[in-house]
Amino acid sequence: MRRSLAALLVLGACASPPTTPGPAEVMDRATLFGRSLRAAQACGVDLPTAAQDRAARIEAAAIGLKQREGGTVDRDAFLASLLPPRQRARARATWCRTQAQDISRTREWLTGPEAEAFVRGAEALALPAGR
Repeated sequence: MRRSLAALLVLGACASPPTTPGPAEVMDRATLFGRSLRAAQACGVDLPTAAQDRAARIEAAAIGLKQREGGTVDRDAFLASLLPPRQRARARATWCRTQAQDISRTREWLTGPEAEAFVRGAEALALPAGR
């Protein structure tokens, strides 16, 4: 029984090795998480500090990638795309209800086991060449 359990644990660890994310994946996640965290703030939803920190680190990596790729214009356009829409109170309440599922998924992923490894990979990818 012990051998079976140990073998299953080893196989489980080998089944999904951590991979370094590519630039497109970093940008996609940074966009999703950036929008979700800003939606949470706009909608008065509290998120754990660890989730906010990880999202900020992923976003910082994406900002670095955008800056290198297209300069200040691309970086600023990326940041502007993360902002929630400006709305009146009633429209904002409706919008917040539509964002609840994304906010919840973001919270779960950012506080989950694979988030820290992804953050480290994103930060490594965003480092300037030669570092």
